[in-house]
Amino acid sequence: MKIVKRYPGDWELYNVKEDRTESLNLIEKMPEKAKYLIAKYNEWAAKSKVVDWKELQIKIHNH
Repeated sequence: MKIVKRYPGDWELYNVKEDRTESLNLIEKMPEKAKYLIAKYNEWAAKSKVVDWKELQIKIHNH
């Protein structure tokens, strides 16, 4: 499974093993799996000090 978010869109969930072209978004069919993967992403992002895209855009425009 793969969780994806393209700014400013919503999260998307794909089964890349069965859907290599990522054409079938499973976010509504598998909400619990999506919540789990989003939480794991947020944990990783916090540990890695990932800057939110919106924050980054503000920083860029203020310089």
